[in-house]
Formats: sequence, structure tokens, C-alpha cells
Amino acid sequence: MLTPNFLARASRREVNEQVSMGLLGAETQVMSVLCECGSDDCDAEMTLHPEAYRSIRLKGLFVVRIGHEPASARVISRNHAFVIVDAA
Repeated sequence: MLTPNFLARASRREVNEQVSMGLLGAETQVMSVLCECGSDDCDAEMTLHPEAYRSIRLKGLFVVRIGHEPASARVISRNHAFVIVDAA
């Protein structure tokens, strides 16, 4: 069943992927990434290198703002700006 959180997370992921793909070959050092926590009212953004974002996504993982980790998600890693989670 598709839950509202899944749909919100998926649509933000789609936006992030489109932005990262649009930056392929560009000399851009960073991109804004929308939080993929799945909360309908979340508008948090993080700054991330496009290649780092694509690497995270190739592993099927999500990028969320610190403190936005879904309860069901497993934290893979964290830094000062964001958390990488497996939301499966």
C-alpha cells in the first residue's frame, strides 16, 4: 500500500534526482537537496555535492535533515548537515 509518507518521499527524491542529473558534467560543486524524510510539511533543504547524492541514490538510500529520520528508517551514516537512511 502506498502511504502518504512514501509518496512524499518519492516525489522529493524525484526532484532531487532530476536536479542531480541536470548537473552531470557541470562544474557545480554543490546542489540543494530536498529532505527525503517523507513528512508532508517538510521543506528542509541540505547542500550536497551532486556526485555524492547520486552515489547515495544508487545504493537505494535517502538523504534527510538531522532530526528528520523516520522512525522505521535505519541510519547508515550522519554528518553535521544530514543523515543517510535506509527507509525500506
